[in-house]
Amino acid sequence: MYREILTKAIIAKGDNQIFNQETIKTNKDISKVLGCWIINHKYEINCTNNIVKIIGQFDAFLWYGFNNNTDSDLIKKTFTYQSDIPYNFTIESYPIDDKCEIKSYIINEPSCKSMTFSNDDISIEYVLKVAIDIIGETKIKIKVDDVIIDDNIDINYMKDK
Repeated sequence: MYREILTKAIIAKGDNQIFNQETIKTNKDISKVLGCWIINHKYEINCTNNIVKIIGQFDAFLWYGFNNNTDSDLIKKTFTYQSDIPYNFTIESYPIDDKCEIKSYIINEPSCKSMTFSNDDISIEYVLKVAIDIIGETKIKIKVDDVIIDDNIDINYMKDK
């Protein structure tokens, strides 16, 4: 004899490594780039027409030298990004609808991969990695046997005394 159980399970998994480059104008003749620090990362995951998209933002602090390295300055810039997250079904082709739940995981927070300059422009290349699990309802079929209850089993063994 078989029984079907309705349960929630991971129906699809996906991940994406996002690379992007941004350029900031400083209005100063840059001599050297000194560092980049990225903080305050915020994001949300949306699903429309079976396309999972991440939309996020973070603050980058860019430190640079100018006037032949006699002065330095710090710029704070908020960057926004968006990217699709490809996924593969783990169970079967399954329509993603409002009943599905998407769990997201930031595998690598945004970080500065490189920072370069040209005249008064600073370019940074950043990278981040995100993964998702799409959870939906599915059925599992199990084989069951007729249960024989032993008269010697104490059915009250878990009750508080």
